[in-house]
Amino acid sequence: MRQSITPAILTLSAALAGPASGTINVTLVGDSITRGQYWDTTTYPEFLESMFTSAFGSGVYNIGLYENPPAGPGFGHSGATLRSDGGLPYIEQAAYAASLLSQPDIVVIMLGANDARLGTQQNINNGNWNWDNPALDGEQTSVERFLEDYQALIDVYDGLASAPDIVVMSPIPVSTGGQASSSIDAGVIENEIAPAVRDHVANFAAVDAFIDLNLLFPEDSPTFYPNDDIIHPSSAGYQFIAQQVFDVLTADPVGDLNGDHYVGIADMDIVLANWGSTVDPGNRSLGDVTGDGLVGQEDLQAVLDTWGTAALGYDAPTEPIPEPASAALLLAGAGVLMHRRRRSS
Repeated sequence: MRQSITPAILTLSAALAGPASGTINVTLVGDSITRGQYWDTTTYPEFLESMFTSAFGSGVYNIGLYENPPAGPGFGHSGATLRSDGGLPYIEQAAYAASLLSQPDIVVIMLGANDARLGTQQNINNGNWNWDNPALDGEQTSVERFLEDYQALIDVYDGLASAPDIVVMSPIPVSTGGQASSSIDAGVIENEIAPAVRDHVANFAAVDAFIDLNLLFPEDSPTFYPNDDIIHPSSAGYQFIAQQVFDVLTADPVGDLNGDHYVGIADMDIVLANWGSTVDPGNRSLGDVTGDGLVGQEDLQAVLDTWGTAALGYDAPTEPIPEPASAALLLAGAGVLMHRRRRSS
Protein backbone atom coordinates (compact mmCIF):
# COMPACT_ATOMS: atom_id res chain seq x y z
CA MET A 1 0.00 0.00 0.00
CA ARG A 2 1.42 3.33 -1.03
CA GLN A 3 1.89 5.77 1.79
CA SER A 4 0.48 9.26 1.30
CA ILE A 5 2.29 12.37 2.55
CA THR A 6 -0.15 15.00 1.35
CA PRO A 7 -0.60 17.89 3.80
CA ALA A 8 -4.17 19.04 4.43
CA ILE A 9 -3.55 22.24 2.54
CA LEU A 10 -3.08 20.23 -0.65
CA THR A 11 -5.99 17.82 -0.45
CA LEU A 12 -8.41 19.67 -2.72
CA SER A 13 -9.13 17.72 -5.92
CA ALA A 14 -8.90 19.77 -9.11
CA ALA A 15 -10.82 20.10 -12.33
CA LEU A 16 -8.89 20.03 -15.58
CA ALA A 17 -7.45 23.30 -16.79
CA GLY A 18 -8.88 24.63 -20.01
CA PRO A 19 -9.88 27.71 -21.97
CA ALA A 20 -13.21 29.11 -20.88
CA SER A 21 -14.68 28.88 -24.40
CA GLY A 22 -13.25 25.46 -25.25
CA THR A 23 -11.19 27.12 -28.00
CA ILE A 24 -8.05 29.16 -27.45
CA ASN A 25 -8.44 32.45 -29.30
CA VAL A 26 -5.10 33.90 -30.37
CA THR A 27 -4.87 37.58 -31.37
CA LEU A 28 -1.73 38.57 -33.25
CA VAL A 29 -0.96 42.30 -33.04
CA GLY A 30 1.63 44.03 -35.17
CA ASP A 31 2.68 45.92 -38.28
CA SER A 32 3.40 44.76 -41.83
CA ILE A 33 5.44 41.82 -40.52
CA THR A 34 2.22 40.52 -38.97
CA ARG A 35 -0.01 41.73 -41.78
CA GLY A 36 2.26 40.47 -44.56
CA GLN A 37 4.10 42.76 -46.94
CA TYR A 38 3.76 40.63 -50.07
CA TRP A 39 0.37 39.12 -50.83
CA ASP A 40 1.92 36.17 -52.69
CA THR A 41 3.90 35.22 -49.57
CA THR A 42 2.49 33.07 -46.77
CA THR A 43 2.46 35.21 -43.62
CA TYR A 44 3.51 34.19 -40.14
CA PRO A 45 -0.13 34.14 -38.91
CA GLU A 46 -1.00 31.80 -41.80
CA PHE A 47 1.93 29.50 -41.03
CA LEU A 48 0.98 29.53 -37.35
CA GLU A 49 -2.62 28.65 -38.16
CA SER A 50 -1.42 25.70 -40.23
CA MET A 51 0.88 24.54 -37.42
CA PHE A 52 -1.96 24.61 -34.90
CA THR A 53 -4.22 22.60 -37.20
CA SER A 54 -1.52 20.04 -38.00
CA ALA A 55 -0.65 19.52 -34.34
CA PHE A 56 -4.07 19.67 -32.69
CA GLY A 57 -6.70 19.52 -35.40
CA SER A 58 -9.27 22.24 -35.99
CA GLY A 59 -11.08 24.01 -33.19
CA VAL A 60 -8.40 23.94 -30.49
CA TYR A 61 -6.58 27.14 -31.44
CA ASN A 62 -8.28 29.92 -33.38
CA ILE A 63 -6.32 32.85 -34.80
CA GLY A 64 -8.43 35.97 -34.93
CA LEU A 65 -9.38 37.05 -38.45
CA TYR A 66 -8.94 40.66 -39.53
CA GLU A 67 -11.54 41.15 -42.24
CA ASN A 68 -10.27 44.41 -43.70
CA PRO A 69 -9.51 43.48 -47.36
CA PRO A 70 -7.65 41.42 -48.08
CA ALA A 71 -8.96 39.41 -45.14
CA GLY A 72 -6.48 37.26 -43.28
CA PRO A 73 -5.45 35.98 -39.86
CA GLY A 74 -3.75 38.42 -37.53
CA PHE A 75 -4.40 42.07 -36.71
CA GLY A 76 -1.44 43.75 -38.37
CA HIS A 77 -1.35 47.18 -39.98
CA SER A 78 1.48 48.08 -42.34
CA GLY A 79 3.62 50.97 -41.14
CA ALA A 80 2.06 51.07 -37.67
CA THR A 81 4.07 52.39 -34.74
CA LEU A 82 3.89 51.34 -31.13
CA ARG A 83 4.17 54.95 -30.02
CA SER A 84 0.88 56.79 -29.89
CA ASP A 85 2.52 59.93 -31.31
CA GLY A 86 4.28 58.20 -34.20
CA GLY A 87 3.54 58.76 -37.87
CA LEU A 88 0.96 55.93 -37.95
CA PRO A 89 -0.01 54.86 -34.40
CA TYR A 90 -1.31 51.32 -34.13
CA ILE A 91 -3.95 52.38 -31.62
CA GLU A 92 -5.55 54.63 -34.24
CA GLN A 93 -5.97 51.86 -36.83
CA ALA A 94 -8.97 49.66 -37.58
CA ALA A 95 -6.82 46.59 -36.88
CA TYR A 96 -6.44 47.69 -33.26
CA ALA A 97 -10.17 48.24 -32.81
CA ALA A 98 -10.87 44.82 -34.33
CA SER A 99 -8.29 43.15 -32.09
CA LEU A 100 -10.09 44.44 -29.00
CA LEU A 101 -13.28 42.73 -30.14
CA SER A 102 -11.63 39.38 -30.86
CA GLN A 103 -12.15 37.97 -27.32
CA PRO A 104 -8.55 36.79 -27.07
CA ASP A 105 -7.23 34.16 -24.69
CA ILE A 106 -3.71 35.02 -25.85
CA VAL A 107 -2.43 38.29 -27.32
CA VAL A 108 0.91 38.28 -29.15
CA ILE A 109 2.41 41.73 -29.79
CA MET A 110 5.22 42.52 -32.22
CA LEU A 111 5.59 46.27 -32.74
CA GLY A 112 8.50 48.70 -32.75
CA ALA A 113 10.15 48.44 -36.16
CA ASN A 114 8.37 51.47 -37.57
CA ASP A 115 9.22 53.49 -34.46
CA ALA A 116 12.90 53.24 -35.50
CA ARG A 117 12.69 56.05 -38.04
CA LEU A 118 15.15 58.88 -37.46
CA GLY A 119 14.98 62.41 -38.82
CA THR A 120 16.17 61.69 -42.36
CA GLN A 121 14.78 63.89 -45.10
CA GLN A 122 12.72 60.97 -46.37
CA ASN A 123 11.12 60.40 -42.97
CA ILE A 124 10.54 64.10 -42.36
CA ASN A 125 8.85 64.45 -45.75
CA ASN A 126 6.62 61.46 -45.02
CA GLY A 127 5.73 62.53 -41.50
CA ASN A 128 7.56 59.52 -40.05
CA TRP A 129 10.25 61.09 -37.89
CA ASN A 130 9.38 58.81 -34.99
CA TRP A 131 12.64 58.48 -33.02
CA ASP A 132 14.84 61.12 -31.42
CA ASN A 133 12.36 63.76 -32.45
CA PRO A 134 12.46 66.61 -29.92
CA ALA A 135 8.97 67.72 -30.90
CA LEU A 136 7.60 64.31 -29.85
CA ASP A 137 9.92 63.41 -26.97
CA GLY A 138 9.85 66.69 -25.08
CA GLU A 139 11.96 66.28 -21.98
CA GLN A 140 11.88 62.50 -22.18
CA THR A 141 13.98 60.14 -24.27
CA SER A 142 12.45 58.15 -27.10
CA VAL A 143 12.96 54.96 -25.09
CA GLU A 144 11.02 56.42 -22.15
CA ARG A 145 8.13 57.43 -24.41
CA PHE A 146 8.22 54.03 -26.10
CA LEU A 147 8.00 52.21 -22.76
CA GLU A 148 5.15 54.40 -21.54
CA ASP A 149 3.06 53.67 -24.62
CA TYR A 150 3.92 49.96 -24.54
CA GLN A 151 2.71 49.79 -20.95
CA ALA A 152 -0.49 51.61 -21.91
CA LEU A 153 -1.15 49.20 -24.79
CA ILE A 154 -0.57 46.15 -22.61
CA ASP A 155 -2.85 47.58 -19.93
CA VAL A 156 -5.69 47.80 -22.45
CA TYR A 157 -5.36 44.16 -23.51
CA ASP A 158 -4.85 43.04 -19.93
CA GLY A 159 -8.10 44.75 -18.98
CA LEU A 160 -10.25 42.94 -21.54
CA ALA A 161 -13.07 40.80 -20.20
CA SER A 162 -11.45 37.68 -21.66
CA ALA A 163 -8.38 38.28 -19.42
CA PRO A 164 -5.85 37.16 -22.04
CA ASP A 165 -2.31 36.00 -21.48
CA ILE A 166 0.07 38.45 -23.12
CA VAL A 167 3.18 37.58 -25.13
CA VAL A 168 5.55 40.26 -26.43
CA MET A 169 8.20 39.92 -29.13
CA SER A 170 11.13 42.14 -29.95
CA PRO A 171 11.21 43.29 -33.60
CA ILE A 172 13.32 41.29 -36.02
CA PRO A 173 16.66 42.85 -36.98
CA VAL A 174 17.31 44.76 -40.19
CA SER A 175 19.07 42.41 -42.61
CA THR A 176 22.79 42.78 -43.08
CA GLY A 177 22.58 41.21 -46.53
CA GLY A 178 20.18 43.49 -48.40
CA GLN A 179 21.17 46.34 -50.64
CA ALA A 180 18.01 48.43 -50.74
CA SER A 181 17.80 51.46 -48.48
CA SER A 182 15.31 51.55 -45.64
CA SER A 183 13.89 54.41 -43.66
CA ILE A 184 14.04 52.14 -40.60
CA ASP A 185 17.31 52.50 -38.71
CA ALA A 186 19.04 49.21 -37.90
CA GLY A 187 21.00 50.70 -35.00
CA VAL A 188 17.90 52.06 -33.28
CA ILE A 189 16.27 48.63 -33.37
CA GLU A 190 19.36 46.77 -32.21
CA ASN A 191 20.63 49.20 -29.60
CA GLU A 192 17.51 50.88 -28.25
CA ILE A 193 14.16 49.31 -29.13
CA ALA A 194 15.05 45.62 -28.83
CA PRO A 195 16.85 46.14 -25.48
CA ALA A 196 13.89 48.18 -24.21
CA VAL A 197 11.53 45.30 -24.98
CA ARG A 198 13.98 42.69 -23.69
CA ASP A 199 14.97 44.41 -20.45
CA HIS A 200 11.78 46.26 -19.55
CA VAL A 201 8.61 45.32 -21.45
CA ALA A 202 9.27 41.61 -20.97
CA ASN A 203 9.23 42.23 -17.21
CA PHE A 204 5.96 44.17 -17.08
CA ALA A 205 3.62 42.54 -14.59
CA ALA A 206 0.97 41.66 -17.18
CA VAL A 207 3.41 40.05 -19.62
CA ASP A 208 3.33 36.24 -19.47
CA ALA A 209 6.00 35.35 -22.04
CA PHE A 210 8.70 37.00 -24.16
CA ILE A 211 10.15 35.94 -27.51
CA ASP A 212 13.39 37.69 -28.40
CA LEU A 213 13.08 37.60 -32.18
CA ASN A 214 15.75 40.26 -32.49
CA LEU A 215 18.31 37.74 -31.22
CA LEU A 216 16.73 34.60 -32.67
CA PHE A 217 16.06 35.74 -36.22
CA PRO A 218 19.04 35.08 -38.56
CA GLU A 219 19.70 38.59 -39.89
CA ASP A 220 22.58 37.51 -42.12
CA SER A 221 20.66 34.83 -44.00
CA PRO A 222 19.45 35.85 -47.49
CA THR A 223 16.99 32.96 -47.30
CA PHE A 224 15.00 34.78 -44.63
CA TYR A 225 14.64 38.08 -46.52
CA PRO A 226 13.20 38.32 -50.05
CA ASN A 227 15.29 39.95 -52.80
CA ASP A 228 16.70 43.24 -51.47
CA ASP A 229 14.08 43.86 -48.78
CA ILE A 230 16.03 44.24 -45.54
CA ILE A 231 13.13 44.41 -43.07
CA HIS A 232 10.32 42.14 -44.31
CA PRO A 233 10.80 38.36 -44.11
CA SER A 234 10.50 35.86 -46.92
CA SER A 235 8.20 32.84 -46.58
CA ALA A 236 11.06 31.03 -44.84
CA GLY A 237 11.40 33.96 -42.45
CA TYR A 238 7.70 34.04 -41.69
CA GLN A 239 7.75 30.30 -41.08
CA PHE A 240 10.63 30.77 -38.65
CA ILE A 241 8.67 33.41 -36.72
CA ALA A 242 5.60 31.19 -36.64
CA GLN A 243 7.65 28.32 -35.23
CA GLN A 244 8.96 30.47 -32.37
CA VAL A 245 5.43 31.58 -31.51
CA PHE A 246 4.05 28.05 -31.81
CA ASP A 247 6.70 26.64 -29.47
CA VAL A 248 6.00 29.24 -26.78
CA LEU A 249 2.21 29.18 -27.04
CA THR A 250 1.96 25.38 -26.87
CA ALA A 251 4.57 24.79 -24.14
CA ASP A 252 3.31 23.33 -20.88
CA PRO A 253 4.68 24.45 -17.48
CA VAL A 254 7.79 22.64 -16.27
CA GLY A 255 5.92 20.89 -13.48
CA ASP A 256 3.08 19.56 -15.65
CA LEU A 257 3.70 15.81 -15.69
CA ASN A 258 0.30 14.45 -16.72
CA GLY A 259 -0.25 16.67 -19.75
CA ASP A 260 -3.32 18.54 -18.52
CA HIS A 261 -1.59 21.92 -19.10
CA TYR A 262 -1.62 22.71 -15.39
CA VAL A 263 0.65 22.07 -12.40
CA GLY A 264 -1.24 20.78 -9.40
CA ILE A 265 -2.05 17.85 -7.18
CA ALA A 266 -2.10 15.26 -9.94
CA ASP A 267 1.49 16.13 -10.86
CA MET A 268 2.64 16.03 -7.26
CA ASP A 269 1.01 12.63 -6.84
CA ILE A 270 3.01 11.30 -9.81
CA VAL A 271 6.26 12.31 -8.13
CA LEU A 272 5.25 10.86 -4.77
CA ALA A 273 3.98 7.62 -6.30
CA ASN A 274 7.40 7.05 -7.87
CA TRP A 275 9.50 8.55 -5.08
CA GLY A 276 12.99 7.07 -4.97
CA SER A 277 12.47 5.07 -8.16
CA THR A 278 14.94 4.79 -10.99
CA VAL A 279 13.18 5.48 -14.30
CA ASP A 280 14.18 6.15 -17.87
CA PRO A 281 15.86 9.58 -17.81
CA GLY A 282 13.37 12.26 -18.76
CA ASN A 283 10.29 10.08 -18.29
CA ARG A 284 8.00 12.84 -17.05
CA SER A 285 4.98 10.56 -16.84
CA LEU A 286 6.80 8.79 -13.99
CA GLY A 287 7.88 12.01 -12.27
CA ASP A 288 11.39 12.65 -13.61
CA VAL A 289 11.28 16.40 -14.18
CA THR A 290 15.04 16.95 -14.04
CA GLY A 291 15.91 14.16 -16.48
CA ASP A 292 18.46 12.47 -14.20
CA GLY A 293 16.56 9.16 -14.06
CA LEU A 294 15.88 9.34 -10.31
CA VAL A 295 12.58 10.60 -8.92
CA GLY A 296 13.23 12.62 -5.81
CA GLN A 297 13.44 15.96 -4.08
CA GLU A 298 14.53 18.03 -7.09
CA ASP A 299 11.57 16.77 -9.10
CA LEU A 300 9.15 17.56 -6.31
CA GLN A 301 10.70 21.00 -5.92
CA ALA A 302 10.22 21.65 -9.64
CA VAL A 303 6.52 20.88 -9.27
CA LEU A 304 6.22 23.11 -6.22
CA ASP A 305 8.12 25.94 -7.95
CA THR A 306 5.58 26.00 -10.79
CA TRP A 307 2.56 25.07 -8.66
CA GLY A 308 -0.71 26.59 -9.83
CA THR A 309 0.61 27.70 -13.22
CA ALA A 310 -1.14 26.84 -16.48
CA ALA A 311 -0.13 26.84 -20.12
CA LEU A 312 -0.80 30.02 -22.05
CA GLY A 313 -4.45 30.41 -22.94
CA TYR A 314 -5.64 27.99 -20.28
CA ASP A 315 -7.65 28.93 -17.21
CA ALA A 316 -6.02 27.34 -14.21
CA PRO A 317 -8.41 25.58 -11.81
CA THR A 318 -8.34 26.94 -8.28
CA GLU A 319 -6.08 24.89 -6.05
CA PRO A 320 -4.42 25.91 -2.81
CA ILE A 321 -0.79 26.87 -3.35
CA PRO A 322 1.63 25.50 -0.74
CA GLU A 323 2.99 28.11 1.58
CA PRO A 324 6.74 27.87 2.26
CA ALA A 325 6.19 26.04 5.55
CA SER A 326 3.86 23.51 3.92
CA ALA A 327 6.27 22.98 1.05
CA ALA A 328 9.11 22.39 3.49
CA LEU A 329 6.96 19.90 5.40
CA LEU A 330 6.16 18.08 2.18
CA LEU A 331 9.81 17.84 1.20
CA ALA A 332 10.76 16.62 4.66
CA GLY A 333 7.95 14.04 4.60
CA ALA A 334 9.10 12.85 1.20
CA GLY A 335 12.57 12.34 2.61
CA VAL A 336 11.16 10.21 5.44
CA LEU A 337 9.19 8.16 2.92
CA MET A 338 12.29 7.55 0.84
CA HIS A 339 14.23 6.48 3.94
CA ARG A 340 11.47 4.02 4.92
CA ARG A 341 11.34 2.55 1.45
CA ARG A 342 15.08 2.00 1.44
CA ARG A 343 14.90 0.23 4.85
CA SER A 344 12.01 -1.97 3.78
CA SER A 345 13.86 -2.98 0.62
